[in-house]
Amino acid sequence: MAVPWTGVPLAAVLKAADPLAQATHVRFISFYRPTEAPTQAATRRYPCPYTEGLPLAAARNELPPLAVGVNGRPLI
Repeated sequence: MAVPWTGVPLAAVLKAADPLAQATHVRFISFYRPTEAPTQAATRRYPCPYTEGLPLAAARNELPPLAVGVNGRPLI
């Protein structure tokens, strides 16, 4: 089943951000707002905020999207 994500190429965002020459990775950190997502405070099963890294070379590929929506709705 294909998921209809909406987004922009991550490479375009990185180009606009102009990372430092010595940068090797892109770090992603999920939101952490237990008042809006009570499960974050109620469970230790999944550490919050979630952190993930992606090598800069892979992030600059034209395939990875930066998702801003799914199923026609915004993520936030």
